[in-house]
Amino acid sequence: MKNSFESLAQLTGEALSLPLSTSELLAAFVKFAEGLNEGAEFRSKATTILKAADIPEHEIIEGLDGIKAFLQTKTLKAKLRRELGDEDPFALRRVDFQQAVFEGWAPLGLIVHVAPSNAWTVGFLSVVEGLLAGNVNFLKLSSGESDFAIEALTQLAKCEPSGALRARIHAARVPSSDKEQMKNLLAQADGVAAWGGEEAIRSLREMTPEGARFVDWGPKISFAYFTPAGVTPDALMGLVKEVCEGDQQACSAPQCVYLETDEKEALDAFSQALAITFEAMASDIPARTPDMAEQSEITVVTRMQELKRALGEGDTIKGDGWRLLIDSKPGLRPSPLYRSLWVKAITRRELIGTLRPLRRYLQTAGVSATPLETTQLTTMLSTAGVLRVTPVGSMMGSYEGEPHDGVFALTRYAKRISLRGDERFQQIGRLDELKPTPATKLTGKIMGKEDFQAMEVSDEMAALTFRSGGSSGAPKFSRFTYADYHAQMRLAGYGLLAAGLSPASDRCMNLFFGGGLYGGFVSFFTILEQLEAVQFPMAALPEHEAVGESIVTHRADTLLGMPSYLVQLFAANDALFKKHRIVKKIFYGGEHFQESQKRHLQETYGVELIASAAYGSVDAGPLGYQCTHMKGSEHHLHNDSHTFEIVALDSDTPSDNGRLLATTHLREGQNIRRYDLGDLVRRLPDACGCGRPGLRVELLGRHGDVVRVGSSFFNYARMSRVLAEEAGYAGEMQLKILPGEKPGAPEQMILILDESKAPPNAVIEKIFIQHEPDFKEAVLQDRVLTWRVERVTSAQLERTAGSGKLIHVIDRRRV
Repeated sequence: MKNSFESLAQLTGEALSLPLSTSELLAAFVKFAEGLNEGAEFRSKATTILKAADIPEHEIIEGLDGIKAFLQTKTLKAKLRRELGDEDPFALRRVDFQQAVFEGWAPLGLIVHVAPSNAWTVGFLSVVEGLLAGNVNFLKLSSGESDFAIEALTQLAKCEPSGALRARIHAARVPSSDKEQMKNLLAQADGVAAWGGEEAIRSLREMTPEGARFVDWGPKISFAYFTPAGVTPDALMGLVKEVCEGDQQACSAPQCVYLETDEKEALDAFSQALAITFEAMASDIPARTPDMAEQSEITVVTRMQELKRALGEGDTIKGDGWRLLIDSKPGLRPSPLYRSLWVKAITRRELIGTLRPLRRYLQTAGVSATPLETTQLTTMLSTAGVLRVTPVGSMMGSYEGEPHDGVFALTRYAKRISLRGDERFQQIGRLDELKPTPATKLTGKIMGKEDFQAMEVSDEMAALTFRSGGSSGAPKFSRFTYADYHAQMRLAGYGLLAAGLSPASDRCMNLFFGGGLYGGFVSFFTILEQLEAVQFPMAALPEHEAVGESIVTHRADTLLGMPSYLVQLFAANDALFKKHRIVKKIFYGGEHFQESQKRHLQETYGVELIASAAYGSVDAGPLGYQCTHMKGSEHHLHNDSHTFEIVALDSDTPSDNGRLLATTHLREGQNIRRYDLGDLVRRLPDACGCGRPGLRVELLGRHGDVVRVGSSFFNYARMSRVLAEEAGYAGEMQLKILPGEKPGAPEQMILILDESKAPPNAVIEKIFIQHEPDFKEAVLQDRVLTWRVERVTSAQLERTAGSGKLIHVIDRRRV
């Protein structure tokens, strides 16, 4: 047996080289948890195994239900965020936006878990935590334990098809008494997670190789603490319940109860009240039977305490299977368990001095007191070494994300790693941007806007609600958890870095629209906050001159907003911005920014960089971003957080030009799968000069921007681009479609332009005849369409009420 574990080192290296994403791991846990549903085959098998090991039925039910609840995706994501700071903790991310410093977590390697024999769920759950931290795991079992953990791990390994999960799980029965075999096993470990008594922990620590992390989940003791104001019938019943349920086998179960008093009469009265409560409740709670050695300890401790009665130093009160050990000395002592409870008096001035010598062993204090007393006692108890303070009656309970024994398990099962990059890394938010994303082929129904709106979202998953601007149809509402929202805003922030925003030097003014459930202003406030950039949250106020003065006053050299608003802002502050030339960077979103408009701002006002702030939508979140190698409407896509497809405009077949579909992996409350975003795109060939791999696209406009008029299709984006490139038009453009003036008359198309920038009609018609064949055919040849130009001020153009977006196409034929 000496060499039986030497292959673990090689197996560990091989297993860690197999890719297993956090999302794949969580999916395996969910599949395993389904096997714990009532009536499921594995639950029946597990129940049979545990009954054969003499585990009480109520403990089997509670334990299996507890494992099932623990393995839910929502719970595990919260655990990852709470303990490792992120749902994807192994991705190295920027932790300092003033310099290119990246940090993330990495697994220790191989963790050997030495679980206790008296807690059948612990070994399996410890391996689950080891897997969450990315490790290869070996569960050491004793010969006397049930087969539950081995069977559960075998079943879990079957829940992931690639074999990567199976390669990360090992288990075997190894006698703790076989020191040579234990040393051989532990010699392979990068970490050892150990449960047990003091002697067992000491022995394991001595055998753990130097350099391996030793994670000690050693013996702990817990107690209850009553002030006179806290002695109530409900509190006494809560204490009895916690003593009897599980018979004090849990570290968080009370082994002693303190009454805050220095009067013997008060302690006696408290003991009598507690005894009455035990007598009323204990027989209704199923009890475990101690073995011979445990019963002997109970007998010896009880008899010794009875002998102290004659000396006035103690007493006992006994009932059917329970006993109170009343002691005049305040020192905390372990109980012989099995419904044996020390009852002691103490004063606050004695509290810290009495408890602190046992600080390494203290875990939970259940306090029954007034809120003020509880606050004061919490400070004193934590100073003495107590790790948890709870109400009496919930000492053995826990809350989502609670530390265990004062620490987070996942941080003990992982190590923090870092990368300090040079100037080439300044525009990178996470290193995964440079990693290729494996292609994924999706099938199934394509989700439309109606499908999205029809999805039911529970209140639990709807902490934050935004609405779309409604520029391409009826407004839509999107709901997010805060975790989803902040993850998406961080993603958008990385996109801003790539586009050229420098948090270390840029002074940013947020000029997006806000209010009315529109998310633009709020989102970019969060993005800039996460980037730790200097920002001035102004919003798109209609007082353009006042906004301009503020830009100059605060030296806001970087503006973020919608093109239509920014164009108006510069026009209203023409002389001021020409004089100061303060604005150096513009990041825009929500609308297309015409190249002629960009050139005008750069040449007239000295703007050096104009780039997309983000490509995204309210319903699907951030979808893409620009880097400094991109131009126009070209964007990288967030390929690691979404799966993208391009399908033809008139069919659902793959295409290099067509509709963009997104399947997002950053939403808990809504399953957004193969969602038609409403955008037309063109796949960009070749690799990008920035080195980021993955799908890149050029945005060609919205579905609704392609309108059929007079038997021909007109593309708003193309017409706008032609007008800008061929006529130098740098203003906004709007199309209005009307029915014929009378039945049978040609339909009407009105081209609405900014009166201060519009070229003559003859120039427009000549350009469209040359560059828009459908225009020439419909207007001049078939005469199924009439057209005219309307010149208006920018303020007269129709916009959405919420976001202020320009409505590209207004089709009045539908009303």
